Amino acid sequence: RLPIIMLTARALPEEQKIGFETGADDYLAKPVDPSELLTRVKALFFFADCAQEGQKILDFIPTFTKEVFNV
Repeated sequence: RLPIIMLTARALPEEQKIGFETGADDYLAKPVDPSELLTRVKALFFFADCAQEGQKILDFIPTFTKEVFNV
């Protein structure tokens, strides 16, 4: 399944709630910092890959930190 990021001008908490309830994996309100958007995209794809491989979140946090933040 392809991760879904909602990028919208709607920023009220109840609108974000609706976004998540309708299937969004992440929600960003405009204006968006391009580096934040890129980091969120990388994170969603990384988590999707790990979930597909059946890994637990706590098992891949060190790898995630290294790959996404280049540390």
